[in-house]
Amino acid sequence: EVERGNACADWSLDYAEKADNAGNLFMIRNPRRSYLRRFQKSVELVQRPNWKEIEYKACNHFGARCKSQWTAGNFEELENIHEPECVHLHDRDEWKPWFDVRTGKWIYPAEEEAEYIATLAFTYAIVLTMAAVRLGKCKLRVPRMPKIDRSGSRCGWGKYDPQVLRVWAMPLQAKVLGLE
Repeated sequence: EVERGNACADWSLDYAEKADNAGNLFMIRNPRRSYLRRFQKSVELVQRPNWKEIEYKACNHFGARCKSQWTAGNFEELENIHEPECVHLHDRDEWKPWFDVRTGKWIYPAEEEAEYIATLAFTYAIVLTMAAVRLGKCKLRVPRMPKIDRSGSRCGWGKYDPQVLRVWAMPLQAKVLGLE
């Protein structure tokens, strides 16, 4: 399984290099301490002058838990995501698995957090759109960036159905951004 994972990562990074060499926009996202960052090709890509590395907390983009993220890409608009600090209140055991007596299943927060948060998905789409417009690759109205929230309480959010901040939040997030 490790070999297959490494082969997939190698293929993705080779694709990123080809896309960058062809003048196309590209970005990679992973947890901040991801092993992917140590791959030789990953190190080489982020050392290119047109590449940026951004670290941020997913909870600033309305994630339930404090999760350090990393995004790298070949366009300056990525800097709009940069928000490394979190001053939210979080549950002490927000990453601890728990048993849901209603469903009779164990809940593993790391599995829930692997899915994109609605606000973050729109943020990625918008920064890519901003870069495409700036580079003259397309002409269109760029919606405003989603709001981030660096403070407040996230206590109890880990008990929500994960779809609340993801799939179910997509239409509301689109409406907030002025998208139809």
